[in-house]
Amino acid sequence: MHYQLTPAWGLDYSASYDVTSHQIGTQRFALTRDLHCWQAVFTRTFAPGGEAEYYFRLGVKEQKEIYIERGTRSGSIGGIQ
Repeated sequence: MHYQLTPAWGLDYSASYDVTSHQIGTQRFALTRDLHCWQAVFTRTFAPGGEAEYYFRLGVKEQKEIYIERGTRSGSIGGIQ
């Protein structure tokens, strides 16, 4: 689900749901900020069992290979595209 807070700020939410056990699985919140030529993204992920991760990325919009990122993002939980 995506919600555009202002022209420069966006909020995304996604979650998985286990239909067998009727429980919500991993949840992901992402806050994005358009900085003209740059884009900043902060993601917070909550997994079942209390695991939580964060991820921050600041990158040039026109040159995807130029960016700075930090966080505890793992390959098993989706990240930022």
